[in-house]
Amino acid sequence: MDLGEVISVRDLRPPTPSIVLNAADAEHGPRIAPRKVIQTYDSDEWEVFIEEWATGLSPRYVRVRRFGGSGDRGVDVAGFKTDQGFEDEWDCFQGKHYNKSLTPSNAWPEMLKIFLLPVHAPLYTLPTSYSFIAPHGLGTDLAHLVSTPTKLREKFLEQVDSSKAKPFRDLHDDTRNAVRALASTTDFAMFGAVEVLALLDQHKETRYHAARFGGGLPARPASEELPKTVRHEELVYLTKLVEAYQERYVTVDSVESAEVHAKAAGHLQRQRESFFRAEALRAFARDRVPPQHIYRTAERAF
Repeated sequence: MDLGEVISVRDLRPPTPSIVLNAADAEHGPRIAPRKVIQTYDSDEWEVFIEEWATGLSPRYVRVRRFGGSGDRGVDVAGFKTDQGFEDEWDCFQGKHYNKSLTPSNAWPEMLKIFLLPVHAPLYTLPTSYSFIAPHGLGTDLAHLVSTPTKLREKFLEQVDSSKAKPFRDLHDDTRNAVRALASTTDFAMFGAVEVLALLDQHKETRYHAARFGGGLPARPASEELPKTVRHEELVYLTKLVEAYQERYVTVDSVESAEVHAKAAGHLQRQRESFFRAEALRAFARDRVPPQHIYRTAERAF
């Protein structure tokens, strides 16, 4: 046998894995960092993700609504601060799911759309704030402009006046003049961006995070201490209990009489404790689990 064909014992050893899996990884696959996950989204899913994130900003908004798609008038997601919607204070979130950082040329057409809103429809107001949200964030040039609002306004007005790129070149003169007049008196500090790390960190506080990124639900908080006095929210439940007690113990005809009854009192105490534990679970599911998952979460908890 040629010495070159000799295989050593070391050559027969299995390779050392580059990734070490735990039991959950072995069953479901290794978890991918959320920052990597969002880079795989398409534009529609990116807007849905932003909508989920914005719902977690309450009580800042009375309503969050997604408008993405054709005809969105430059508003992917809006956070309305009053019931008057676009006619009162609101914030605009513009999602741009590109495979690179945003540049000024990406921003100019979107900014134009937001000024066209009140120009074409006077009932619309400009947003209180306008935030670009992109998985790769803002590029250096755009970040510098956003950080210097006066310069940002100057550069935008240059686009309005002289840009040969769409959609600026297609503006009618009356529209161009109206946009220029409005932009000239607008504080461009309203334009900004939501950084990806902050976006993901805030998304953790929504009911959608675990379903989207895995990692399990946060620990369920302990139920509150049983209140000594009966609360309004448990009255219907306790009324039904008293009716059941009355069938067995004739003298029990109210919550007060049940509380001092030799046999009913202990049972009433336990049932009130169970009621508030169930209420705590309901609130936990409402705040931490998407609606379609609530039933299955409650089922597992019991």
